[in-house]
Amino acid sequence: MLFGFLYSLYFLGAAVLAAPSRAPEIRLIVNPPVTNPTAFTVWVVGNRYNVTWDITQLPPLANITNDVGRIVLGQFNGDGEKLYTDDPLANGFFITDASQEITCPDVDDGNYIIVCEGQLSAYFGRFYTEKASSIRHR
Repeated sequence: MLFGFLYSLYFLGAAVLAAPSRAPEIRLIVNPPVTNPTAFTVWVVGNRYNVTWDITQLPPLANITNDVGRIVLGQFNGDGEKLYTDDPLANGFFITDASQEITCPDVDDGNYIIVCEGQLSAYFGRFYTEKASSIRHR
């Protein structure tokens, strides 16, 4: 009798383990490409601008792991990329918003990048900044 009970218990456990389980949830990390600013963009320190990114290829929001992002300013130098992560231009926005208004910070004239980042990686747009007193037409 004990053998029959153990035998039944064994097959009950095997049946539970063999039962189909729910499919694993697929969640993606997305970093849509920045579409503005571009390499031809000039920002003036202190003015407000829209940073935009392409969301046409994004999966449904329920499948996105990093739906809240931030935008930081950066530069390329001889050692690679330098990001000013301690002072983000924007954060707490949804990646699916496709744009975020920021103020151009008080930086030296020069070439910069904007990084729209999520959890693991980023896409950026290159552009140029200049002080208001040195505005020139391009």
